[in-house]
Amino acid sequence: MPKLQRLGIRAVLNLCPDCLQEAPYFGLPGRLEDAGIAYLQIHASDHSDFDMRQAVLPAGCAFIDANLKRGGVLVNCWGGEVYEISHPALSGTLELR
Repeated sequence: MPKLQRLGIRAVLNLCPDCLQEAPYFGLPGRLEDAGIAYLQIHASDHSDFDMRQAVLPAGCAFIDANLKRGGVLVNCWGGEVYEISHPALSGTLELR
Protein backbone atom coordinates (compact mmCIF):
# COMPACT_ATOMS: atom_id res chain seq x y z
CA MET A 1 0.00 0.00 0.00
CA PRO A 2 2.82 2.48 0.57
CA LYS A 3 3.58 2.70 -3.16
CA LEU A 4 -0.05 3.40 -4.01
CA GLN A 5 -0.15 6.06 -1.33
CA ARG A 6 3.09 7.66 -2.61
CA LEU A 7 1.57 7.76 -6.11
CA GLY A 8 -1.48 9.55 -4.74
CA ILE A 9 -3.87 6.63 -5.35
CA ARG A 10 -6.83 7.06 -3.03
CA ALA A 11 -9.22 4.59 -4.65
CA VAL A 12 -9.12 1.31 -6.58
CA LEU A 13 -11.79 0.08 -8.97
CA ASN A 14 -11.18 -3.63 -9.52
CA LEU A 15 -12.82 -5.24 -12.54
CA CYS A 16 -11.43 -8.73 -11.89
CA PRO A 17 -12.46 -9.73 -8.34
CA ASP A 18 -12.17 -13.46 -9.20
CA CYS A 19 -8.39 -13.02 -9.36
CA LEU A 20 -8.28 -12.09 -5.68
CA GLN A 21 -8.83 -15.66 -4.50
CA GLU A 22 -5.12 -16.57 -4.64
CA ALA A 23 -1.93 -15.30 -3.01
CA PRO A 24 -0.69 -12.60 -2.91
CA TYR A 25 -4.04 -10.97 -3.64
CA PHE A 26 -6.23 -12.75 -1.09
CA GLY A 27 -7.50 -10.21 1.42
CA LEU A 28 -6.46 -7.24 -0.72
CA PRO A 29 -9.76 -5.33 -0.43
CA GLY A 30 -9.47 -5.26 3.37
CA ARG A 31 -5.82 -4.21 3.26
CA LEU A 32 -6.67 -1.35 0.89
CA GLU A 33 -9.49 -0.15 3.11
CA ASP A 34 -7.26 -0.43 6.20
CA ALA A 35 -4.80 1.87 4.41
CA GLY A 36 -7.55 4.43 3.74
CA ILE A 37 -7.87 3.54 0.05
CA ALA A 38 -11.48 3.27 -1.13
CA TYR A 39 -12.26 0.03 -2.96
CA LEU A 40 -14.98 -1.13 -5.32
CA GLN A 41 -15.13 -4.38 -7.23
CA ILE A 42 -17.28 -5.01 -10.27
CA HIS A 43 -17.06 -8.25 -12.19
CA ALA A 44 -16.18 -7.62 -15.84
CA SER A 45 -15.95 -10.55 -18.21
CA ASP A 46 -12.93 -10.36 -20.47
CA HIS A 47 -14.42 -11.00 -23.88
CA SER A 48 -15.38 -8.73 -26.74
CA ASP A 49 -19.16 -9.17 -26.40
CA PHE A 50 -19.22 -8.11 -22.74
CA ASP A 51 -21.33 -4.95 -22.39
CA MET A 52 -19.05 -2.63 -20.42
CA ARG A 53 -21.47 0.29 -20.73
CA GLN A 54 -24.27 -1.54 -18.96
CA ALA A 55 -22.36 -3.68 -16.47
CA VAL A 56 -19.57 -1.36 -15.35
CA LEU A 57 -20.00 2.26 -16.36
CA PRO A 58 -22.86 3.44 -14.12
CA ALA A 59 -21.35 2.29 -10.82
CA GLY A 60 -17.75 2.54 -11.99
CA CYS A 61 -18.06 6.14 -13.17
CA ALA A 62 -19.91 7.15 -10.02
CA PHE A 63 -17.10 5.63 -7.92
CA ILE A 64 -14.42 7.35 -10.01
CA ASP A 65 -16.23 10.71 -9.85
CA ALA A 66 -16.65 10.51 -6.10
CA ASN A 67 -13.03 9.57 -5.49
CA LEU A 68 -11.20 11.85 -7.94
CA LYS A 69 -11.80 14.63 -5.44
CA ARG A 70 -9.61 12.71 -2.96
CA GLY A 71 -6.77 11.86 -5.36
CA GLY A 72 -5.89 9.31 -8.02
CA VAL A 73 -8.10 6.36 -8.93
CA LEU A 74 -6.55 3.10 -10.14
CA VAL A 75 -8.72 0.99 -12.45
CA ASN A 76 -7.53 -2.61 -12.47
CA CYS A 77 -8.42 -5.31 -14.97
CA TRP A 78 -6.78 -8.65 -15.60
CA GLY A 79 -7.12 -10.13 -19.08
CA GLY A 80 -6.28 -7.27 -21.39
CA GLU A 81 -9.37 -6.91 -23.56
CA VAL A 82 -9.50 -3.30 -24.74
CA TYR A 83 -12.54 -1.18 -23.96
CA GLU A 84 -12.87 2.39 -25.12
CA ILE A 85 -15.25 4.61 -23.21
CA SER A 86 -16.03 8.30 -23.09
CA HIS A 87 -16.72 10.16 -19.89
CA PRO A 88 -17.47 13.87 -19.36
CA ALA A 89 -14.79 14.17 -16.67
CA LEU A 90 -12.12 13.02 -19.12
CA SER A 91 -10.59 15.13 -21.83
CA GLY A 92 -11.18 12.58 -24.57
CA THR A 93 -11.54 8.84 -24.67
CA LEU A 94 -10.25 6.55 -21.98
CA GLU A 95 -8.91 3.23 -23.18
CA LEU A 96 -9.21 0.44 -20.64
CA ARG A 97 -6.80 -2.43 -21.21
